[in-house]
Parts: sequence; structure tokens; C-alpha cells
Amino acid sequence: MSAAATARVKLGAHALIWASGWSAAEAERVISGAADAGYDFVEIALSHPEQVDVAVTRALLADHGLGCTTGLGLPASCHLPFAPRRAEEHLNRSVDVAAGLGSPYLTGGIYTHLGARTGNPPTEEELQTVAAVLKRVAKRAADMGVTLGVENINRYETYLVNTVQAALEMIERIDEPNVVAHLDTYHANIEEAGMGAPVLAAGSRLGYVHLSESSRGVPGTANVDFDALFGALAEVGYSAPLVVESFAPLSDELTAMFALWRDPVGDPAEFAKASRAWFDGMLARYPLPGSAF
Repeated sequence: MSAAATARVKLGAHALIWASGWSAAEAERVISGAADAGYDFVEIALSHPEQVDVAVTRALLADHGLGCTTGLGLPASCHLPFAPRRAEEHLNRSVDVAAGLGSPYLTGGIYTHLGARTGNPPTEEELQTVAAVLKRVAKRAADMGVTLGVENINRYETYLVNTVQAALEMIERIDEPNVVAHLDTYHANIEEAGMGAPVLAAGSRLGYVHLSESSRGVPGTANVDFDALFGALAEVGYSAPLVVESFAPLSDELTAMFALWRDPVGDPAEFAKASRAWFDGMLARYPLPGSAF
């Protein structure tokens, strides 16, 4: 694969590698850090969309030549089956911010508060409630050029959508063209029978991928079978966003949400550069088409 072709495959970095919030100073830290490490875009967390100054963020992105995507997990007060009205309001605010930033994606735990569980599998009524709300949000998002992603999240963090197959079933319930499956390798490493099968099962419905190691450390340093993942991505001709994801325990909220009892990132600059170098090595072995994002 030529250097020119490799450069066309876009890689993002999750903002929570560098900062827990989105003040002007934090936005500068994230965007400059991602640019310095050679990333093409950043994924901005919108659990608190009111914290995002759209104009300041757009200016910083333009100054550093980066794009952005957006993602979230719902706040505890907005867990979708428990509080559908509040969840829909939060998601609509987040879509507004995503569109304002120029992000073509709002993805992640858009149906759940991480850690919310009932002790039982989801009921049919709960799944219908999730699908009905996300269908309305998706219709509104489509008018703004925003695609929604339904992320697979492991059973210890949610009871609703644990596998890529469950995400695909939810997408079928929602039945809107701007809703895609979002595969997260950290969660898939727990829930899936290998990394290749869910990619092949999703095919063209796979529209977003988090590259996250089983330890939340630099990808390729622990247990995730990234060779199987990238082989399958190449087989299906995947051309949507790829994002290196980890979280530093930078706030009490993050520590509790992600059970970060130790720091998997360390120095963000070193983590980001090592992850970027690993990704370039994977592309040399598993060529992917130029990104449509």
C-alpha cells in the first residue's frame, strides 16, 4: 500500500485520552495533542453538551486542520428506558451540538447510562422504547446531516445492547438509513466469539469502530485480536471512522463511570503517538480503502 493511499485512511483519537471536560483550555489540549500525534480527527464526548462552545471548538479544529466526531453515554438521569423524555431531549441537544461542530456522527451509548442495570435482560417494552426514541432522534438528525451509531457495550456496563448482533437488531427496529452499528473492540473482546465474525456479520451496516485494547492501553499490547479485526475490515471494504479509544482517570465522574482504578493512558502524548504508530503498522499489513468520512 502506498504512502499516499495510507494517508487517505483516517484515524481519530478520543478526547478523554487528554481531558475530562471541554473548557477552552481542555479543547486546546485535546485538539493540539491529537494534531501533534498525527491524527485526522478527534471524538468529542457529549455527555455534557452544554459545556461545548461550538464556535471556539470549530476555530481550534480549523487552526489544527482536524475534523471531529461526537459520542456519548447518557447521564444517569437520562437512561433511556427509565427516562425516555429526558433521554430524547439530551440526544436532541447533542445532535444540535454535533451538527454545529460539523460532526457527521453522534455515536456510543446513546441508549444507556453506563452502569445502569436491572438485574434482568431487557424486556420487549424496554427495547421498543429505545427504538421509538432513537427513531425520532434519527429522523431529526438526518435533517442535520448526522448519523447515529449504536455501540455494543459489555454486560457489566449495560443490559441492553451487548453484542454487534444486538446492535444490528436494534438498528432493524429503528429502521432509519442514518443509523449504523458501532463496534467497540474492548467490549467485543468480552462478548464476541472472535473479532472477525461480528465485522463480517455487520458488513455494510458497520459504520464506526473504536480501537480499544482489553487493558485500555496502547492497542496491540494486550489481548484483543486486532489481526482478525483488520483482516475482516479489509474483507468488507470498511471505509468509515476508526478511533483509538482510552480514558484517563481525570475526574471523579470518569473514574466512577469507567471503573478506572488505575491509569491505562499514562502520558497522553506518548500514548497517542504509540497508538498512531501501531495503527500505521496495521494498515501496512491490512490495506483499507480511502475513508468516506
